[in-house]
Amino acid sequence: TATKTVTLSKYGVSTFSDTHAWTIPEGLKVYYASAIDKKGETLGLKEVTGSIPACTGVILQGTANAEYTLTSTDAGSLERSAGKGIDFTYALRPVISTDGYALAATDLTTNTSKDPNHNYILADGGDAPVFAPAAAGTIAAGKAYYSTRADKDTYASSGASASAKGISLPLDVTPTGINSVVAEGTNVKNQNAYNIAGQRIGKDYKGLVIINGKKYIRK
Repeated sequence: TATKTVTLSKYGVSTFSDTHAWTIPEGLKVYYASAIDKKGETLGLKEVTGSIPACTGVILQGTANAEYTLTSTDAGSLERSAGKGIDFTYALRPVISTDGYALAATDLTTNTSKDPNHNYILADGGDAPVFAPAAAGTIAAGKAYYSTRADKDTYASSGASASAKGISLPLDVTPTGINSVVAEGTNVKNQNAYNIAGQRIGKDYKGLVIINGKKYIRK
C-alpha cells in the first residue's frame, strides 16, 4: 500500500490531483468544484465521500499548515495515457504531469473566440483563499486549476479585472484555518492535535490546541 503526504496552506485549503485514487484521512474534507455562480463570484463545491478519485481535480480542507497522509486505494485508480482517463466532469482541471502543466496567457477581456481559455489558480485573497486569474506560467504537478472558455467566463464578463481578488470559495476559513474556540471536551486529549503553527503535539501539551480544525483550551 502506497502513501502520500499533503501539506495544507495557512488557510487549511489546497488543490490536489493524482493519477491514482487515495483514501480520505480523518480530519480532512475533500470537495469537487462546479462552475461559478451567475454573478461570477463564487465557485460551487460538492463534498467527496469514500476516496479521492484518480485524474480529478479537487479541493482539500483541514487544519492550517497541517500534514495529512493519504493511503492508496484501487477504487477508481487510473494511469494517464495521452490525456485519457482525465475527469472533466467537474470544474477543476487536474495537473498530473510530473513536469508541471504550462498555463496559457490569461486574457480577462470577453470575446467570442474559443481561445484562449481563462485560467485561475488557488491564491491568497488577503483574508481567504480565492481562485485568482493566472498569467502565463506553470502550476505544480499534483495541483488543480479552474479553467473556462473565454466567451463563457462569467467572472470576466461581470466586470472583474486583474486587480480583483478572484473567485471565492464557499468555505468558512480564517488565516489560521480555525473557525471557533470551544471548551475542552473529555475526549480531545486522545485525538491528533496541533499547535497554532500546525505542528503535531503530544497529549501533555498545555494551552491552545487545534483538533479537527477547531480550537480547544488544554489546562
